[in-house]
Amino acid sequence: MITLKTMPKQVVAELLQFMAEHETFERTTNPLGENFTAAEIKATLRELAMELLREAATDAEANRYDVKADKTIAPKVRKIISYLSPLEEQTLLKTFGVIEPS
Repeated sequence: MITLKTMPKQVVAELLQFMAEHETFERTTNPLGENFTAAEIKATLRELAMELLREAATDAEANRYDVKADKTIAPKVRKIISYLSPLEEQTLLKTFGVIEPS
C-alpha cells in the first residue's frame, strides 16, 4: 500500500500516465546504464499508475459513506442526494460536516 501525503493517488496516477505518454527519457537511459530502455521506463510508469488507480478505488470503496444506511438523514434529503454524482455527493457531505475531509 502506497501512502501519499502531498497529492491524491488519482492525480499522481494521471501525472505518471502523462509522463509515460509524452516524455522521451533520452537522458535517463545513460545514467541508468544500458539495462533499461525508454520503453521499459514508460511501461513501469504505466504499471505504477495502474496500481495507484487500483489502490485509490479500493480506498474510496472502503471509506465510502452510505447515505442510504444513515438513518439520521431524512428520507427527502436522501432522495435529493441520490440525484448527485458521487463527487458531488462527497463534496456536499464534506461541506456540511457529515463526513471528514480526506
